[in-house]
Amino acid sequence: LASYTYALYSPNSKISVVADSSRRHMLNFSDPSSPWSHHHGNFYGMGTFNLGWSVDAEGAPVEAHGHVGDTYGYQSQTTYLPSYDFVLTVATNVETLSQAQPADFTCSAFAAVLAAQRGMPPPDCTFVVPVHFFGTCSCKYSAAVVERAAAA
Repeated sequence: LASYTYALYSPNSKISVVADSSRRHMLNFSDPSSPWSHHHGNFYGMGTFNLGWSVDAEGAPVEAHGHVGDTYGYQSQTTYLPSYDFVLTVATNVETLSQAQPADFTCSAFAAVLAAQRGMPPPDCTFVVPVHFFGTCSCKYSAAVVERAAAA
């Protein structure tokens, strides 16, 4: 699934899954007629979710998109991060009413990968879900880590 997600969204993929014009439609999150627009604005393109809410890069907004899924006993999320050109895919065999665990893990895993790339320890992340699977990823880095990142 991660390889397919990369082929679907990355302009750097050697495999073309859809035409560039189709990809642009998939990533158009501005359709005001979307049933989710009044709740979460700019949330859904054509078969693609804006998943920026599920990751945190030291408090900065992160462009992230992909798809979430659930069926009886399973929940998942596959996320492409264009600025980093990589995919993070999470599949669980746990079903909860909030459907938060795939995004919760995506939040922590992305922050851990980002920290590792920078030679820093992973931050302490929390994922708060006020509404069905939508939430907010927030990661706290130690003061020494923040100072080190600012100096770089």
